[in-house]
Amino acid sequence: MRKASLITIAGCAALSLSFLLAPTFRQGLGVSVAQWRATFDVTPHGPWPATSAGFRALARQAEQNHDAEAIAFAAVNIFERSERTRLAKEAVQLDPGLTWIYGRAYPTPADSEAWIQKLEQWDPGNALPYFMEAENIDLAQARSRKFVRNVDQQSEAWKNAMAGAFRSSKFDDYQQKLVELDRKVAARYGLDDPYVVARGIRYTAAMPYYDVFLFGESILKSGDNLQARGDLNGALESYWSVIRFEEAVGVPTPEVLKHACYKAGALYQKQGNKVQAELLSYLAGNTTRVENEGNAAGRQLLSSMAVVHWYEAVMKISGLLLPIFGGLLLICVLMTFARSRSLRIGSLRASGGTLAVGVVTAVGLLLSSALVYVSYWPFGGIVGQFVRTGNDGGLSQLNEILDYAQFPLFKPGPSYPMHFWTVLIALCVVTLLVIAGRHLHIPPRAKVTM
Repeated sequence: MRKASLITIAGCAALSLSFLLAPTFRQGLGVSVAQWRATFDVTPHGPWPATSAGFRALARQAEQNHDAEAIAFAAVNIFERSERTRLAKEAVQLDPGLTWIYGRAYPTPADSEAWIQKLEQWDPGNALPYFMEAENIDLAQARSRKFVRNVDQQSEAWKNAMAGAFRSSKFDDYQQKLVELDRKVAARYGLDDPYVVARGIRYTAAMPYYDVFLFGESILKSGDNLQARGDLNGALESYWSVIRFEEAVGVPTPEVLKHACYKAGALYQKQGNKVQAELLSYLAGNTTRVENEGNAAGRQLLSSMAVVHWYEAVMKISGLLLPIFGGLLLICVLMTFARSRSLRIGSLRASGGTLAVGVVTAVGLLLSSALVYVSYWPFGGIVGQFVRTGNDGGLSQLNEILDYAQFPLFKPGPSYPMHFWTVLIALCVVTLLVIAGRHLHIPPRAKVTM
């Protein structure tokens, strides 16, 4: 029985260690234990989350190599604004062709206006710099707890910024440039950490949709006022300015586009221009169809994300149990050495209880390792495939996994690390006392006989 238990423990431990030979397991292991970072990282942070150490290491190496592209990629993904601003400036100074990074690396307030002007000069006709300007005004209002929901109450600077955006001929948030930059830098530096390669290009909306909706509706309202005063050409120009903008930037607000089409179509119908009226009616109907297709795709995405979250839950449970089983197995080994008072394998003697706990923890360690491998296997090749071929399919699902993997299964409070370490230290003290009580025998006093 003792021999069978030892063979089981050794075999399970060896098989668990053999998983480390698989790159998919090593990557999945790093993701599954990410939830423990909240426990070990007890340093205070500001409003931004902590930056991945991989981006800091990349920034240091890139600066040593004077690699503008790698510096730019690191700048986008470092959360501290001052450091991000410094790196972005350095990258553009080394390579002016990277000026577009100013549209993705949100600067300090002092540099914001200069960056917007440089973007306007570098990429004329792009609505992005104007949106950045409008968003800066929105953020300033939010910081001062001033929430403006009416265009008439907005500042002239905001109106001018939005008017500039609506006059633009295109909208490019440089997401594709960032994807290409990520792939080049990952291949150049041999990066395979998903928290650097995949998270580095997670999509963040650069268009202020609510601002677009408000300003678009205000233009339509001004067109209605012009029509009421008999200025039909002016009204049509207002409606068409919204239609042209929506078509140029990819229909960010379908409702506004449909309103503009219906209003312009009705006006053309009044004027007897049936061709234009039918054309606008078709455009409005096509917008509705595209909107419905997008909603269906969104529902399908939510269904697929439910499966992704199942994989993520299994991985997190396994990542939670792995260190626990590993720690218990280590304690069993130490207790065996302490009981045997020898480091020779042949002299080791373990109690029945220690062997039972060792078998359970060794089997649990093996099962947890297997579950980490199986649950991460569908996502294991995504990063490598992207770096090799540029195929970014699956990155959105992987980023979903990476987002949720960073948080424990339960929602920790601000004093969670302190409570965790207090309990752990208490358990260690109790364990040591138990070991000492069992193995340090104090001889009884000899009775004095008269």
